[in-house]
Amino acid sequence: MDKKLKYVVNMFEVLGLGDFNDVPVTFYRIVTSYADPVALARIAHNVSERIRINFKVLAYDYVSNDGVYVVVIGDHNRDEILSIRESSWSLQEYSSGSVASLGPGLKSRMISEILRYELYRKGFVHIRQGRYLSTGYEIVKGNIAAYKLFEGHIIKVLNIGSNYYVFIDPIRTLVYDQSVKEILGIKGKGWLIDRGTLAIYSRHGGKVKVIRYGVIRDIKDKVRVNGYVINVPEYAVDRCGKTISLKEYYKCVLDALEYDDISDDEPVVFLGDEKYAYPPSILYPVARTEDLRGEKKEMKKVYFLEPKERFSKMYRIRDLLASIKIRGLPMLKLSGNPVEFSPSPMETPKLLVGNNKGIELSLDSSTAYRDSILKALRSNGPYHVALRPGRPLAVFTTGIGISDEMILKLYEDIVKYAGKDFGVTLPGKDSLVIKEVWEIDQIEDIIKNFPDTSFALAILESDKEEMSYIKYKRIFNKYEIPSQIITMKIFNWYYEAATDKKVRRLYRNALRNLVAGLLGKMGVKLWVLEGKLIADAYIGYDIGHKPSREYPSTAVFVAVDNKGSYIATHHVSLGQVRRLIHDKRIISEIHSFFSKVKKRLGNPDKMKIVVHKDGDVYSDDIKVFTEVASSLGIDLAMVSIKKKGGYRIYELTDSSELTVNATPTGAYVILDDKKGLLISVGREFVKQGMPVPLLIELCYVGGFNYTITDAIREVFLLSFIHWQTVTSKTKMPASVGYADEWAYLIEEEIDYMDVPPL
Repeated sequence: MDKKLKYVVNMFEVLGLGDFNDVPVTFYRIVTSYADPVALARIAHNVSERIRINFKVLAYDYVSNDGVYVVVIGDHNRDEILSIRESSWSLQEYSSGSVASLGPGLKSRMISEILRYELYRKGFVHIRQGRYLSTGYEIVKGNIAAYKLFEGHIIKVLNIGSNYYVFIDPIRTLVYDQSVKEILGIKGKGWLIDRGTLAIYSRHGGKVKVIRYGVIRDIKDKVRVNGYVINVPEYAVDRCGKTISLKEYYKCVLDALEYDDISDDEPVVFLGDEKYAYPPSILYPVARTEDLRGEKKEMKKVYFLEPKERFSKMYRIRDLLASIKIRGLPMLKLSGNPVEFSPSPMETPKLLVGNNKGIELSLDSSTAYRDSILKALRSNGPYHVALRPGRPLAVFTTGIGISDEMILKLYEDIVKYAGKDFGVTLPGKDSLVIKEVWEIDQIEDIIKNFPDTSFALAILESDKEEMSYIKYKRIFNKYEIPSQIITMKIFNWYYEAATDKKVRRLYRNALRNLVAGLLGKMGVKLWVLEGKLIADAYIGYDIGHKPSREYPSTAVFVAVDNKGSYIATHHVSLGQVRRLIHDKRIISEIHSFFSKVKKRLGNPDKMKIVVHKDGDVYSDDIKVFTEVASSLGIDLAMVSIKKKGGYRIYELTDSSELTVNATPTGAYVILDDKKGLLISVGREFVKQGMPVPLLIELCYVGGFNYTITDAIREVFLLSFIHWQTVTSKTKMPASVGYADEWAYLIEEEIDYMDVPPL
């Protein structure tokens, strides 16, 4: 029997939405003197929960540029809603209308909230960003640790064309069976900081299971839960008093069953960038993928859902949500089957190395991909070589167990691999300057004594020394010296590789990636696209996340040309603003950057730029970029690229038996004329589970013809132009990948340079 191949996306159409058109919608604004948008959003969220619980009405928080609101769907008692207030804030009726008047974003949010309401009734708790976990769990035991295994799913709602679709993606979450309190005494604070964790406790006599997700930001060893003071919400002041200890908060305010398990002398743990306080005995760290590397294969099979298992679980969740009826609202339904598409994989891109020779690129596996690139580089060298003259420098701090002889031997290998695998001749070991320092700050004096330093190698004891890494980078970038940071792990591999075949493979690949990154920073173009892209330049745009995700402080922009070569870097300080705003200073900064890019491309009379943003493209983004582009005579397109989970493309084969597989690299589907999904790293590279596609949205086009198909194709092509690794393919296009990496460096007060941050 002939096999019929098709792609199936995990999306189900929302049915019955037209019955909601006449349902009333009321917006209540939070009125307060608070200026902190995070605090306002928290108030709106808590008010929405109280409305749902106390008045059995659908309500949710909504944050816009002009305020923070509580949205109430359906008939309700206005006076009851307005009676919810505290001394520091109140509610004010702002506007009213019907569901028919809501825009796509608000309508999608309404559907999401209806689903959340129904899932809660079915025993699932919303954790974050559309992720739901079951309130029950199974204990599974590995050879390293025991874990709590939670079943769950990601739910996303997307407006596609004139319809709305629900995306259902099953997930599993493993958390350690030991609490943070127990692990603190075994692994220490360092292992726990910046680790995701679940707070798990029961309320109201065990009737309500509460699960909260957060990242551990701090553990106060000298502050105890029975002495840490909490301000009591006004609704509980009569019962509990105005301030009580963190431990008593769980008894009096939360009525948590776990109160008796909380010891008086537990330290206080702070989660999230808002630093919410928790007792460690109710916190359970989430297991990371790297934590499972030493686990038995059976454990990994438990955690990573294979395509056919994920596919069947998707249907189960769909049936759970087949028909939803909330009191006072019409019924909402989901279509019986997900949406099918005809297979349409992208062609393997054509890349050029030295002598304008093409790479016969293989996407059969990570190994085949690496070997095809190295074969071309060994035969022809890089596309362009322009090494900075001078002497290399290697530096390390006293006490990390290293010597000049060890560094010289490793450097010999670096020189060997640069010549053998990349066709580039680096200065020999006799020219290497090696310096040992007590403090990293002393390196500035060394650089002043060796002003001809061409590049630098700095050795760290481990990859967990983030502050040392930042110090090195600040100094080297200040003097515009390309640098690579090396950890002692590579030195260990150097010696172990002589007798261990597996380590030898790890060492060779690590050294190849180290050399590739170093050469890219020094101005070497390892390879480029053979053909030109549609636009003249592609601007990668990302928002940094310091001091917290709620208060990004920097917008970073990088530019590559239509063959993928790096052009320039720029950043704009945002302060405590979450996104770009239509502001004279910001417009002037971006105008300056666009002018710089245009000049470096030879000041063409008519120029096209495509902006790639990591995340949502907002209305102010479009206003700012279109104003700048218009003033410079530039045609503009803006594309949103999202890498978060929730979307899947399955490959189904109909023969005598239905088979379900992951999709190959380059598979894509067009959802409508503005949105599509792309598998930029497919089953050939993903060893466990399933690849997650990029959601690509064409948000603006002005002045030239540019379609969603063009956008997807060019994102795919630029995902091959990232020289940080030659041993595996990157997921994001170079434009966004570079912007993301520069965002981290710039927010750590590291000077930027017009080179890739490899």
